[in-house]
Amino acid sequence: MPRAVNARATVTLLAVCWCVVPPRLAGDFNPYGINSAYWNSPSVNAAYRAMGVGTARVLLDWALAEPADGGYDWSAWDTALVHCSSHGFAVSLAVCGVPAWAIRVPGRELSYAPEAFAEFVCAALNRARTLAPGIVQSFEWHEEPTHAWADGIPPLHGTEQRDPSQYFVAILTT
Repeated sequence: MPRAVNARATVTLLAVCWCVVPPRLAGDFNPYGINSAYWNSPSVNAAYRAMGVGTARVLLDWALAEPADGGYDWSAWDTALVHCSSHGFAVSLAVCGVPAWAIRVPGRELSYAPEAFAEFVCAALNRARTLAPGIVQSFEWHEEPTHAWADGIPPLHGTEQRDPSQYFVAILTT
């Protein structure tokens, strides 16, 4: 029997998705992107541009950017935004990590309140709008759970700690 959908959680998560970015027109979209840790290197960024890369996949670690509830450290995010903007890259934001204060069930990284995550993502997107309006073109929800592979279970055995989509479904159906 299907479980009921949690309306509050659904609205919260949809609000995060809605506030990410308005869709770009097809003519403005460059599908070639790259995952790099060198957004602060002008020579590396110039080489990426010469190869036709138009999108930078930038990891934003929630645990580092919000070490205390509501206390933000945007230094890494600001650096990535400024350098990507100066080289003409669009940004694909991939949020990873979970701060200790947000974990509700010890040992289960994917136990944070969806509202806390939504607040963080909206704060990060607002920061991006301030520094480089329109730069974020996409959003990846919870890139990879940080400690999800430390449980000794073989990789093909799926758990909600390894697959954030299962946590998303659990949020929507509880």
